[in-house]
Amino acid sequence: MKSWKEVRDYITANYEISEYYEEYDTITAMVFLKNGRKQLTVVTRREKMIIFVSVIGDINKNDIKDALCDLAEYRYGRIFCKEDGECGVAHSEELENLTEEKIDEILKTVAVCADEMEEKYICDDVY
Repeated sequence: MKSWKEVRDYITANYEISEYYEEYDTITAMVFLKNGRKQLTVVTRREKMIIFVSVIGDINKNDIKDALCDLAEYRYGRIFCKEDGECGVAHSEELENLTEEKIDEILKTVAVCADEMEEKYICDDVY
């Protein structure tokens, strides 16, 4: 894709529950998963990079190493943890590398990774 507007328009047109927040230049999209669960995913840009983030929730510090190993099995994205304990899965991609198919793949993969970790380490559908 050539512009952030193309990415934004594609996601808001093709994901049932999605919103664009102009103030933050951010899109939220609810990704519905095959297991009947759903996962909120946030998409934003930083210059030429598009960042996809799905929050997991508060993972116990003792479980972080295991969560990192789980994500490594996907070979996709990375885990981030804020100081308040909230963790999530993030993946970034250069704008020029994005296609509609790639956006779908990233959104679904980030959402599935986050949801599986949320289910395993939080035992609830938090986000």
